[in-house]
Amino acid sequence: MKLVGPLHWYHRRTQSRTLFSCFGFVPLFFLVCILLAACGGSSPSTSGPTVSAIDNAFSPQELHIKAGDTVTWVNNGQTAHTVTADDNSYDSGFVNPGFQYTHIYTKPGRYSYYCRLHGGPGGSGMAGVIIVDPSSTTTVPVFNVARTSTPPHAILRVPEQYSTIQAAVNAAAPGDLVSIGPNNSPDGTYHESVWVKTPGITIRGRDRNKVILDGQYNLDDGFEVLANNVVIENMTAWHYEGNGFYWTGVKEYRGSYLTAYNNGDYGIYSFSAIDGQFDNSLAAGHPDSGFYIGACHPCNAFITNVITEDNALGFSGTNAGDDLVISNSVWRNNMSGIDPNTLDSEPGPPQDGATIINNLVENNNNFDAPAKVL
Repeated sequence: MKLVGPLHWYHRRTQSRTLFSCFGFVPLFFLVCILLAACGGSSPSTSGPTVSAIDNAFSPQELHIKAGDTVTWVNNGQTAHTVTADDNSYDSGFVNPGFQYTHIYTKPGRYSYYCRLHGGPGGSGMAGVIIVDPSSTTTVPVFNVARTSTPPHAILRVPEQYSTIQAAVNAAAPGDLVSIGPNNSPDGTYHESVWVKTPGITIRGRDRNKVILDGQYNLDDGFEVLANNVVIENMTAWHYEGNGFYWTGVKEYRGSYLTAYNNGDYGIYSFSAIDGQFDNSLAAGHPDSGFYIGACHPCNAFITNVITEDNALGFSGTNAGDDLVISNSVWRNNMSGIDPNTLDSEPGPPQDGATIINNLVENNNNFDAPAKVL
């Protein structure tokens, strides 16, 4: 797992070790000076993207930057390391504990590197990769997530043409759009649990606050998606015994502008699914997690611009990782905010390789949030 955030603690550690290296071994002063000259290192003063070289590992192992960024490697270990490009285009020489090496990346691409003392090219041992994104505004990788067809092959309207969402979904063909307006029932909500088995369709509400699926605490899931390349957008699901929106065993999925509220398990949920995206959505009041991506490795998925509150867990990612990015979101007033985890009883342990970047995690430890009693 890669946590990307403030790096002030690096400064404190590297400064103390610099003083130790320079003054702790006075009889070896000249030897230290000779080694530092060979290293090309300098006293730490970092800004911009930073990688920590700890003994036998780089952290983060994979770093996304934009063209023109200067990456700084700080040796926070107990022994010397090198930063050596797989293609030999740059080599730091020996960088001693408490010192650093910098390199500027000017072109988009994937740049692999390793430590000559503890790793090898091709990702062997102590190795890492710098990914220079093609756009200067890119903050997360872009995966092959489901995209809305433009224009749709056909538009199936609920309730004008079909009285239920399930009837319209059953009638849809790949490339079609199911367009849902508010229900004409007395309470204005849809009381149904929708199964989606047709690939390549988009299901879109016309008003997120008025297109509401209500499970009345006796239906399983608002949506359960069993087909590839299905998009669900702009609606609300609440009061289901299971989940608000659920994709399982699929490729290329997306949930956008969704609200999941007071369901009995998860809010917005994917399991054993890859190439996906959850964005611009809200999940609140769940006794498990508001957002869940699990049992995928690599997931090739990301969560961005979402809000979770008053859940047992804001995010849970059991046995998930490797190109899983959680970014630019708010995780507040949950019992636990962001909780990547490993569970041997579920497929694909362990969890590793998730990137968590540019999030606000605040006011959690909320023991009044709903939770399952074991």
